[in-house]
Parts: sequence; structure tokens; C-alpha cells
Amino acid sequence: FPPMQITEGKHFSVKLDAINYDSKDISVDLGLSDSIGGDYGGVNEESDDHISLEGNEGQKGFDSGQVVFGPYKYENVEEGMTVYFIANAEFDYDYRSVSNLCINGFNARIKRCKDSETVTGSLLGRDAMRSPIAVTKIEKNSFIAEEGDSGTVSLDITIANVGSGVLVDDDIAVSVSSGDIGDMDCTPKTIKFSKGINEKTINCVGNVNVEGEFLQIPLIVSYSYRYKVTNEYGPVKLVKLKEE
Repeated sequence: FPPMQITEGKHFSVKLDAINYDSKDISVDLGLSDSIGGDYGGVNEESDDHISLEGNEGQKGFDSGQVVFGPYKYENVEEGMTVYFIANAEFDYDYRSVSNLCINGFNARIKRCKDSETVTGSLLGRDAMRSPIAVTKIEKNSFIAEEGDSGTVSLDITIANVGSGVLVDDDIAVSVSSGDIGDMDCTPKTIKFSKGINEKTINCVGNVNVEGEFLQIPLIVSYSYRYKVTNEYGPVKLVKLKEE
């Protein structure tokens, strides 16, 4: 954080705190800029640094660290001037959520599975609860048309930007697989968020033989992306030195 006010000609530093709320280790690229710069000095060009934070898998608390930028100073300050500081954090995230997929056999005496169901929340897996871009909903429809046929599974998978940042990559390639089904055929195969649209739904279809009364297999959704979070601090008052 910058000081509450900065005096012209005096050096100052800006401290950025970073916290890893995820269970995975993470490497973060940090950047700092200001809203005026140029003829006034300050952070003339974006400063950058790097920090690595451990995940909290099986541990209490979250790993955090601090990066100090500076020293800087402002010159030629005018009366009433203020400045904002803009901090950016970028990191790569490998998403992998595992949920359960249950399919009834054709001759099932008691249906252990729902032919149609919607899966949300913690049932989608740990990454779905922590990732900035996460699977938020899976709608399943499954059926076996005739005895001896393989079961057909259709999934509508909704992926949303639930974080406070933006996707750096142009798009995300999504992989969906499930036990005996293998890789499922998804449309579209990649997703892209546009301004004002923070969620997309893909449809995935697969076939599997259900030899018993039912089959329960893991459903794995995975993708990788780069994410950017921006925070703004200010206004910070700039104090002009009085001429003697």
C-alpha cells in the first residue's frame, strides 16, 4: 500500500501484499503503475516483480508474501493533485475438477441414478470452489434406447469467470473425459469470454457400455489459463512544497 499522502521531492515506496487462497502452489507476476507519471516522476513505467506462494493442501491458513516497489518520488507537483496506484497480478492456473457420473443399465430393476440431473457446488470438485474460472454447473441427460445398446450421455457444462479478474488468454481449450467413456466429444471445444459475458456452456456427448444395473465413473473437466487481477489504490494526496 502507498502512504496516505506523498510530499513532492521525497522518496516513497509501495508495498503489495499477495495471498494464495488455493491448495496449489502458485507463481505470481506483479506489476505496479500510477495514474500520472510522465513529467511528474513517480512510477514512470510499469514496475514488475515476482513472488511464489505455497498452496494450503492439508494445512491451516494461507501463504502470503509482500513485495516492495520503489523508491520513487514526484516532482513538479501542482496544488490539489492526487494520484492512483494500479497493481496487477498475473498467474497461470491448471484447472481439474472431478465429479461423479452415474448411468443406469437398460434392465435396472431399481434406478440408482437419475437419468436427468443438475450438479452444482461442492459436488463439482475442489477446483470448482476455488478457481477464478470454474465449472459452475453440469446438466446431465443419459439414456439407453434398446437392450444391448451402449448408453448415451449428454452433458451441458457451464464454465464461468467467478473471480474479480479477467482472462489473459484469447480462449480456453476444455477437455472432458469420464472413465470407460474416455474423451467426450464437446461443442465448442474452446470457450472465450467477451465484454459483459462471463459464462459459457459447452455440450459434451459420449457413449459407454453399462453391463450391470448401473455404472458410476468419475467425470473429469480440465483446462489451463492465465488470469489477471487488477486493484486500484487511491486517491493519494500529493503535497506541493512551498517555495521559500
